[in-house]
Amino acid sequence: MKKNVKRHKLRYACLPQAWLNLRQLGNLYHRCQMRDSLVNSKSYFELFVEEKLNLISDSNERINSGILTEDQVPFAKYQIFLFSLEVLIAKYSAGSSPDELIEDYNNTILLISDGWEDSVVKFKSGNKIFDQYMLNQYCYMVWMLSLGILLNVANNERIILKSLITKGGIKDELILFLLEALTKEQLKEKRAKTTYKPFKNLVKGGERIDISKNDVKKYLSGWYNNTKLLTWHNYSASIDHAKYYYGYWSFESAAVTCIMGLDDSSYRDNEYYPKDLVDYYRSNP
Repeated sequence: MKKNVKRHKLRYACLPQAWLNLRQLGNLYHRCQMRDSLVNSKSYFELFVEEKLNLISDSNERINSGILTEDQVPFAKYQIFLFSLEVLIAKYSAGSSPDELIEDYNNTILLISDGWEDSVVKFKSGNKIFDQYMLNQYCYMVWMLSLGILLNVANNERIILKSLITKGGIKDELILFLLEALTKEQLKEKRAKTTYKPFKNLVKGGERIDISKNDVKKYLSGWYNNTKLLTWHNYSASIDHAKYYYGYWSFESAAVTCIMGLDDSSYRDNEYYPKDLVDYYRSNP
């Protein structure tokens, strides 16, 4: 066993500090009560985190070794960001406190800043790239914005997301609505209607978005069924034989609840609603 531990330490010696921090935080969540209702043992999430950190290490080694061609590197960096986001969500599912998750979030922000290339995250037709995220990438950006709001992250992290979105020419109404709440700045960009399920069912009102508690309750009631086109939709089916599932959470519902100051008593027990992040936000104005 000691030999394995030694090899493990050497393997991570070349990782940037952001990834080392993720690894050091990897065992914190075991002290807390699990939030996820589909996984029976916290050891599942411990192994999940370990596996994702190994994938981050492997991807980093492939980039630094020159094995990847130049046009393969952007996708590898995007995958590193995605693995770290999955680690963050898995830790939330396992029971990590919001204060513990903030450092994970900050690490993930550093990775998205290096791994969010237009050629990887946007629609393409031939050589033309459109200023619209593909469905899965859209979801991950919505989650990053929502988590940033709920965790009340520092201004440096907010600026990184703002730069990616505004420089990317994104006009989507939900993304800009969340970005305004995150940065506490009013954006002048013209809005384009959200067309992706389930997200299009949350925002309404054009230039002036008006969302009620009944809107969020209805949104949550159909949320999981409306995510069928997303890659992670059926990950729970793999729990017994693989480490894909990291939890099902509608972070955007919680963020909108906080932004609009809604009474969530009628839907706070929905299984996909991260209610303690709402409580954390409201206790840390």
